[in-house]
Amino acid sequence: MIRSFVAVAVLAALTWGAVGDTVQSRPLPRLGRVRPFVLQDQDGAAVTRASLEGEPWVASFFFARCPTVCPLITSRMLRLKTLAAQRDAPLRLVSISVDPEHDTPDVLRQYASSYGASWSMLTGNEQSVQALAESFAVALEGQADPEELNYGILHSGHLVLVDGVGVIRGYYNSGDDDIEAEILADARRLHTSG
Repeated sequence: MIRSFVAVAVLAALTWGAVGDTVQSRPLPRLGRVRPFVLQDQDGAAVTRASLEGEPWVASFFFARCPTVCPLITSRMLRLKTLAAQRDAPLRLVSISVDPEHDTPDVLRQYASSYGASWSMLTGNEQSVQALAESFAVALEGQADPEELNYGILHSGHLVLVDGVGVIRGYYNSGDDDIEAEILADARRLHTSG
């Protein structure tokens, strides 16, 4: 009886491992391509899609005066940055402001400093940010209005994994548990499978 149970348990573990290996060996999906863009970071330097090419990168959308989901998104990005450094995983991060009129480079520099964030916080004009959100196929609507709930801006809470040539390879809900490990595992897969 015990031998049968052990044999079934071993068989189940081997089967589960094979299924997990098959899933991990499949290439990540190609979910669209980020169109070329030019935005400005918190130091006033231009950041383009071309300047991010060569290594996987993760983008998030936020705004500095957001009272709801943005602190969580920024905390997720900070944890992702920390884990990537601990695991020596090359991964660039960018956070794109959806409130560009308010979020000047100075405001973004202060915001980054308040979180200890050492990645690019990007801003541009309203049209370029809207076009970029469309390119990422993420939600963005509304105009900044301090009298409105959420400052009148609704935007995606996803972190988006992009490969080294600008192809979107994954969306990760910032409210889900342990997405940082999942993103790093998928980024590693990009290095091994392309």
